[in-house]
Amino acid sequence: MVSAARRAGLEMTPRMVFAHQTIEALAKAVDEGGALAATARGGRPRSAGPAVTPGQHHMLDVLESAWVPGLYQMQSTTELPFEIDPGLFRAAWHQLNARHPALRTGFRRDGDGTWTPVVADRLDPVIEVLDWSGHEPDAVADELIALLEAERVTPFDVSEPPLWRVWLVRGPSTWWLGQVQSYLLADGWSNLVLLDELLALYLAALEGREAGLPPVPELDTAEDTDPEADRAFWQNQLAGALPSRLAAERGRLGPSRFSRVADRVDPAIAALRERGAGHGHTFSTLACAGWALLAASRLGRADVTVGVVSAGRDRAVDGLERAVGLFIAALPVRVQVNRDETLTALFDRFQLARVEGAEHTSVPTGTLQRMGTDDGPLFDSVVVVANYPVSSALRAQQSASVQRGAESDGTRNQTEYALRLDITDDAEPRIALSYYGDRITDADARQLLDDYLALLAAVARTPAATVGQVLPLSRLPIGDPR
Repeated sequence: MVSAARRAGLEMTPRMVFAHQTIEALAKAVDEGGALAATARGGRPRSAGPAVTPGQHHMLDVLESAWVPGLYQMQSTTELPFEIDPGLFRAAWHQLNARHPALRTGFRRDGDGTWTPVVADRLDPVIEVLDWSGHEPDAVADELIALLEAERVTPFDVSEPPLWRVWLVRGPSTWWLGQVQSYLLADGWSNLVLLDELLALYLAALEGREAGLPPVPELDTAEDTDPEADRAFWQNQLAGALPSRLAAERGRLGPSRFSRVADRVDPAIAALRERGAGHGHTFSTLACAGWALLAASRLGRADVTVGVVSAGRDRAVDGLERAVGLFIAALPVRVQVNRDETLTALFDRFQLARVEGAEHTSVPTGTLQRMGTDDGPLFDSVVVVANYPVSSALRAQQSASVQRGAESDGTRNQTEYALRLDITDDAEPRIALSYYGDRITDADARQLLDDYLALLAAVARTPAATVGQVLPLSRLPIGDPR
């Protein structure tokens, strides 16, 4: 229905079908939607934004070359901890958009092939309010997730901001905030900053006071970077590297079933944080190095390369921790696995490789993927360890929201990698493995996650062990789903 309406030139979205149950109500919403879309997009003065980041450059190239439903579009839900006045909430969202140029940004491809961010000087943000107060309490979350999923696979035109869709849902006993956005605008760290500020602006409006937010930092993402030196560094690091691909290769990315398996982490694995601190290793290092060990075991060789997402906020820049944008980069970490080496020594080398790589982030991931000895991608999996230093009140609320998302699959972060491992660096870590169904079977994905959890548990139980003592896993490669 939505596709047919759009072919006829009507501004219809999947959420309209969910929200309006009669033809009359749907027709009215389509009419209003067209007017709102024209207000949001048409005729707004625009100005050039800062240069695209390497992460944005890579994503834009991937989106242009291969479209997959939902690719680089993130959906999320947040259960709001208080009663909501929709009018004041809309005003707070309007203030947030005026405050952060990233939320008003689109991207155009110039004649020389480069990408240029274009920032709308003003947008009139649209938040749709859905009254589901008469729905069954236990069904609201699942219904919202279904709406989100339909929206997430509807692509954005990256040249036309806004690259997000937001709505408020009034349930029987609580309010929900639902969002679908392009990953081009903001990373996970930034989204928590935005949520923190949105709630601060709303509560300030509710209480009739100023929010007192700090000024938005003005950053030059290209400052202090040397692309030629960075390229030389990576060419040296990756010279002779063999591809470390854990899933079946399919060539050009195309439409595919995107799936996810999630699990609660054994308490023994949570103890990795204490083990790491005692040896100067971060929890993130141990989690990512564990994935490299699993890759070595699965591929049956010592030289492996895995993708690790860097937060991109390691520079000593005032306000960087509160900045909003896409700062992350998926960087390769290459490691030689020696079965007779102690785990501590391996983690030392892995952590050093990560730190050094994080100092050379100006080369797009797509370029790094082609620096090995093979003409395909150097790695097909990426590890993301989320650790966001935001306010304690927001952390408590977001923790509950993330947990709900992990249980009900309400949060999706879809990239082009065949496998994406997400781990929350909380007191009780949670883990999820996302994958494409034409690259790996459901059974193999489940087995891969089980093997990884078993390996981390072994590391936590035997901190003085050698690498060979914690790799009792199968050396067989993952099966081809064909």
